[in-house]
Amino acid sequence: MSRVKNEVKNPKAKPFSCDQCSKSYTQKSHLNQHKQLHTGQFSYYCGQCRQGFNVKGHYREHMNKHQGLRFVCDFCSQLFTSEMVRNNHVKTKHHWK
Repeated sequence: MSRVKNEVKNPKAKPFSCDQCSKSYTQKSHLNQHKQLHTGQFSYYCGQCRQGFNVKGHYREHMNKHQGLRFVCDFCSQLFTSEMVRNNHVKTKHHWK
């Protein structure tokens, strides 16, 4: 007698693995961005410290640190270097939509 198993997809599964290190990702596009780190080629460079980035949002967040730009949580006054990270904090920690 054979059984048919219903596989439940794991929402935290990371099927896309880097062949050069142990990192794995949920999306192929994220793996492709990561692979660029191994080549040393970046799309964005910081003019002050020459750190490289392949994601524009990561570059902008890095530049905010150099410029001293901070985003304040209106609920707890915690400071963030990214508006996106601050907004995520408000949604998850303070349950604000």
